[in-house]
Amino acid sequence: MGQEEKTMAKYCTKCGRKLEDGEVCNCTSQSAGSTQNAEQQAGAGQQQYQQGQSGATQQQYQQGQTGAVQQQYQQGQTGTAQQQYQQGQPGSQQQYYQQGQPGGTTKESEWINRQKDVIISGTKNMFSEIIPILKAPVSRVREISAAGSSAGLQLIIAKAVIFLVVMLIAMLVISSRIREISYGFVTIDMPYFQLILLTLLLTAGVDLLEAVLLKSITGAFKGTTNVNTMFNVIGGRCIYDTIVFLLVIILGIISWNAAFVVLIFATPISVYIQFSAYQGCVRMNENRRPYAYFLTKLCMSVISFLVVYLIIRNYISTIMNYILY
Repeated sequence: MGQEEKTMAKYCTKCGRKLEDGEVCNCTSQSAGSTQNAEQQAGAGQQQYQQGQSGATQQQYQQGQTGAVQQQYQQGQTGTAQQQYQQGQPGSQQQYYQQGQPGGTTKESEWINRQKDVIISGTKNMFSEIIPILKAPVSRVREISAAGSSAGLQLIIAKAVIFLVVMLIAMLVISSRIREISYGFVTIDMPYFQLILLTLLLTAGVDLLEAVLLKSITGAFKGTTNVNTMFNVIGGRCIYDTIVFLLVIILGIISWNAAFVVLIFATPISVYIQFSAYQGCVRMNENRRPYAYFLTKLCMSVISFLVVYLIIRNYISTIMNYILY
């Protein structure tokens, strides 16, 4: 009986496991599940591997892009800095070298060009004011003073230049005439430096000092004005001084008597013109204006006399000794 039961026992033909009666072995389904699980695990591993590879690749790509951008930026910065440095070093030296050359532009030449433009502009402005001041000496001086124009200062300088040029020409003519009369045996060393200094002091120096003194004395008499306004007042008078001076020189070539008459009768016009312009350009009690103006003229007369005496006293002594002995 036991022999028969043992003989009748069933075993799985796949895995060899003993089966009970009516039992079906599930090794095939387990193997399939295992295979499927293995395949799933293999797929998951492959997916993780691919994701890892892809993530790493993407990260490397991003890092590569970032590194490349950063490297390009650094190279750009370095290149820009190096370019600026190179431009700043040789270019600056080359520019400095070129500026130092005759064809270059230096600060001194630029300053000279600016001053030249200022002088040319000032000269045009000065000549454009001559006719209006001659037509309306009081109102025009008041207008240019209210506008803050420096035409008066330019007219003072122009008067000094004209007087200086005429004086030098006169000295050259006198020296030449003396040599002709003496047939070259007598020569006179003209004190040109002293004459130039004296002419500038008695023209521009005296006029500028008078403008400052006129402003100060006006303030002492409780009047209101400024130095530029006084420059314009003196400049308006300088036009008449220059006209009278040139007229006397021209007439002196023809007749000294006529020149002397014009000098005596035409000189006071400058004083009246200046006083009229002064009255129209200051705010002060009208009864004090004549005294302030007269005191200024008195002070300037004393100063002018002292300046002339100090400069030519040695020459006066030499001339007097020559005449007496």
